[in-house]
Amino acid sequence: MTGLAEGLRAWDGKSTEALLEIHNRYKDESDFVARLMDLAAVPGCGRAATWLLKRHLQDGGSASEDETRKLLSLLRSEAEHWEVTLHCLQCLPHLSLPRGSAATLRSDIDRLIEHDRPFVRAWAYGGALTLARQDPDLGEWAERLCRAAWITEPASVRARLRQMGYSGGGKEKPPGQ
Repeated sequence: MTGLAEGLRAWDGKSTEALLEIHNRYKDESDFVARLMDLAAVPGCGRAATWLLKRHLQDGGSASEDETRKLLSLLRSEAEHWEVTLHCLQCLPHLSLPRGSAATLRSDIDRLIEHDRPFVRAWAYGGALTLARQDPDLGEWAERLCRAAWITEPASVRARLRQMGYSGGGKEKPPGQ
């Protein structure tokens, strides 16, 4: 097991400081993202690996087309923990989606907007907006999803939609909701 994998397995599941230490130790290695993508599917490493990947991308890092495809495949798999799915969705705004991935990603988003966890649903709607920005043919689909979410979802989900630039499509929540 590599040092990176050992660090991910040793993570207590809570300390962002520990993850930041791992990030700072390995982030400059040329295969950092590839190793994270491989470790994301390893039991006991997924949450930490995808958190590090999300951090890397938020800090301006990039992922290759193959690495992006691996991340998208994580959305299709049954993740060991819901946070793996959340982190993958949180990576989407920072990625260029590979050609030919839109239909599968659309299907994944359609499934994930039904997730038990509101954060996952919120980021799935955000994924729909990201996908529509990269493939304008999906604009009506994303608008329809987000308009329905604006009416039916809790404030936490609507707040994420606002952060993504969605204003409700002219639809306000019905009185009393």
